[in-house]
Amino acid sequence: MYSYPIRCSGHRTLSEIPLEIYSAIFAYFKPHNSSASMSRFDPVTRRRIRDLCSLSLVCRLFRLETRRFIFTSIIFRPEVDEQAITRARESRTYHSFLKTLDPIQIPEYLVSQVQRCVFLDWHDFYLSIQCEHAKTFLTKRGEALSLMINLTSVTFYNTLITPQILAALQDVPSLKTLSIEQCEIPRKLKLRKFMPKLRSLVSLRWLTRDSTGQFTVNFRQTQFTCFS
Repeated sequence: MYSYPIRCSGHRTLSEIPLEIYSAIFAYFKPHNSSASMSRFDPVTRRRIRDLCSLSLVCRLFRLETRRFIFTSIIFRPEVDEQAITRARESRTYHSFLKTLDPIQIPEYLVSQVQRCVFLDWHDFYLSIQCEHAKTFLTKRGEALSLMINLTSVTFYNTLITPQILAALQDVPSLKTLSIEQCEIPRKLKLRKFMPKLRSLVSLRWLTRDSTGQFTVNFRQTQFTCFS
């Protein structure tokens, strides 16, 4: 049990503020839930996260109370060092390179906080380095999903959808919502046949661009029995 922050006015110690008031303040800074395409550059969301991070530095109590808001959502971006990219280009096979990569480490005290995960701009990364084994970096991050015991929502935005990343979703015990926005999906990958394997899934959002450049929801369904 952590003590409340000590409040002073000059040399006089002030009374404690109830935790409920602090909780209301923290909740005010909680970022809004929105799609990856809307939130990636949202200045309000970024500012609120910064404010929560600043509050978390005040004391241990504040850190405990704010981190459930700070780490509710995490984003996997293609931030890969040049040495790893070089190894990917030099590797003979996908699996031989996969064995050289360390698992994605997520601190245990944060794993239970994550409820929403976004994979952002991996398709651009794949095209930029022009290496087939670049998919391996995405696979490793997909493996980390099974560690997030309270994860309920996964969004893929501008990401290459692979069999490995879809297989990783099967190990997410509480996945309810899956959103696929502006992603590259290989024709041989039968997405509709895969969906029934996600037993806890209740909502699928599949967003692409039509011939005019407008966003179109290709499929949104709460019952997946029709796929079988």
